[in-house]
Amino acid sequence: MGRHRGLRDSHGNVWEWRSDKFHPRYYAELTGGIAMSRDPELLPIVTDSKGPITTIHHKYGDWRSVRGGAWCTGPLTSRSAERSFAESSDASVYTGFRVLLEVE
Repeated sequence: MGRHRGLRDSHGNVWEWRSDKFHPRYYAELTGGIAMSRDPELLPIVTDSKGPITTIHHKYGDWRSVRGGAWCTGPLTSRSAERSFAESSDASVYTGFRVLLEVE
């Protein structure tokens, strides 16, 4: 889908490290538990959403969002929409950044 728009390599390789804090029900909380419409006219406008301000208290510490799967994950999680978490101080061979090059 993204290839005709010039988007490539947006999943797999490494989990994309995000500054957004992770909450397992963030999108449900964002919409008040109401399923969002696919009609662009009805979608709320969100500018640079940073995710929840705090994370749930749990034994793993401060979770941050990671997206897109990694080289070590299976095919079901190697997709752009895949969302998971990592400890904010975590460093591993399967998390990283995605570099963007704008083409004019």
